[in-house]
Amino acid sequence: GFYGVDCSSPCDKGTPKEDGTCDCQPGFRGVHCEIYENCNDFGRETDGENLSLVFIIDLDSDAFDHFISDEDSGLINNIQQLIRDISYYDRRFINNIVLITYST
Repeated sequence: GFYGVDCSSPCDKGTPKEDGTCDCQPGFRGVHCEIYENCNDFGRETDGENLSLVFIIDLDSDAFDHFISDEDSGLINNIQQLIRDISYYDRRFINNIVLITYST
């Protein structure tokens, strides 16, 4: 959690405060201000570290009802659980989540 040439600064993109926390610069967040959150028209460049997770789902009318209404075994619940499972092991893995639905 320390940055800088001599590893003495606890903040990556911010100012250390007396209580050991960081006062982040605009556009950054996180414990050490290490998370970039500014967006532009093109989104963030992918460097292999910050990936997007995309779900593309074909929904007919029956599947749509199941997608929306079934709290225990519906698709939304399964997607939420999958995201929780992945994030549990490495929060850096998913930077963006996109859900695309269509009907054939």
